[in-house]
Amino acid sequence: MNQAAEDNADLGLFLSEARRFIHNRLEPAVSRYETVIAQSLLRDITDEAIRLGLLPHPGDETGYGLWELPSQAGNTAFSLGFLKLTAQANAGIAVIWHRYALAVAIARQAKLNISHVPLDLTLHPTGHYGLARGALARWIASHPNEDDLSLLADWLDHQHQACSLLAPGSWTQVIWPVWAEGTLQWQLCSRAELNCQPTSPQHGLNELALFKTTHHEASISANTFPADNFACILAADALALANIASGINQQGSILAQEYASIRRQGSAIIRQHPAVQHMLSDIAQAQWQADTLLQSQIAPVNQLQLAEALMTRQHIHTLLCHSANQVMQVHGGIGYMQDCGPEKLLRDQNTLRMIAGGTRDIPLFINAWQEILL
Repeated sequence: MNQAAEDNADLGLFLSEARRFIHNRLEPAVSRYETVIAQSLLRDITDEAIRLGLLPHPGDETGYGLWELPSQAGNTAFSLGFLKLTAQANAGIAVIWHRYALAVAIARQAKLNISHVPLDLTLHPTGHYGLARGALARWIASHPNEDDLSLLADWLDHQHQACSLLAPGSWTQVIWPVWAEGTLQWQLCSRAELNCQPTSPQHGLNELALFKTTHHEASISANTFPADNFACILAADALALANIASGINQQGSILAQEYASIRRQGSAIIRQHPAVQHMLSDIAQAQWQADTLLQSQIAPVNQLQLAEALMTRQHIHTLLCHSANQVMQVHGGIGYMQDCGPEKLLRDQNTLRMIAGGTRDIPLFINAWQEILL
């Protein structure tokens, strides 16, 4: 067996173990769409995932879990596949685990002293709005002008600009980007160092809480370090959110297929109606397009291209938000009931599209990137 075949076999084994864990442990805990999982139960399940090696341990020991090997394409494939499987069960938990694991990867590189309680640590990979329009693209390409530098400094001004932090309610530490000495750096902050104001619940992803957060001090703490890998981390985050969206759609497709096969209108099940068949086709086609695009982005994290990842994310979210609406349409009025499923899937899909750059700043980033290339 050649090395590529061995790697694929190992990846299959890891994903099979992840699939069993999700099916046996996570799915029963989140089977009621209208109920948010208790933090104590989520902690227990997270600890089990760490013991199985699916999630990284907060310490220095490196395994093959989520985002643990940034130099291996196989680990990227595992990470994105694991997040998709998790999102089929619960997208909010997928986001929590993804941001925790990516924060651990950053902390290990910088040898930071992070909490050993997994749900205490999270990552906020952007500034207080969007993606700094085109300024971030020009800075990454080493072509910023004075206005770009001023915009980046404002984007990452955590003292005067409130950051919207989406995180588990129990978080105690966050890693986020700051602007220091004319360049971008990562910073580890404890919750005690920050002003945190819980806000009203967000539209979706009910498993996370939303905080308006600012830093007490103007000075940069000792827990800062160069963010030379910022573009790669942001690319990994973009692909992770797109894969989570793909997992949501996969679950929506299952719900729509099952409902269309049992719901009758008149004397016929509704999947015999051309209109319903058209909706189911839209859902399946969106899934195929999303998975095909995401498969093309598999590479070691430290080789990911941010512009390509963002273009992939933007295109996929457009497809999958439409698909989530089609899942709702297949279910008709019952789809709006909180215990049915499509209602939550639609809200989670819409929320994923808005966070970390969302719908407006990705086109501005891509346009600036294209101008640089030309």
